[in-house]
Amino acid sequence: MKLLLSILTLALTPVFAFAQGAAPVTRTVDGFLNYLIYIAGRALPLLILAAVVLLLFGIVNTFFFQSDGEKRKEGKSFIIWGIVALFVMVSVWGLVNILRSTFQLDNNNIPSAPTIPVQNAPMAVPTTN
Repeated sequence: MKLLLSILTLALTPVFAFAQGAAPVTRTVDGFLNYLIYIAGRALPLLILAAVVLLLFGIVNTFFFQSDGEKRKEGKSFIIWGIVALFVMVSVWGLVNILRSTFQLDNNNIPSAPTIPVQNAPMAVPTTN
């Protein structure tokens, strides 16, 4: 398992290194919400990738270690949980997209939060002589 984690970390290092400049600014409530949406958008494909790796790991354990009963049983468990994880993630993703298209919820139509008014110094009123 440590080897799998090491390989995954090395494979994803460029993704994390190049992701720094693309994050939205988080100084406002809108910025923070956009940042959460940005993180969720980046994390979902990585979670799907992890489920696929889990599924492939289970397949390798099941079919390549047929003589070892314990490895075969563990491989079947990984296959089942990999399929369940993929099904849940993809179905939730599809449900969200169906709801977005049904109710016409686009990210472009989200109203921005109101700004706090700033009181300026009073202006001098010109006088006529």
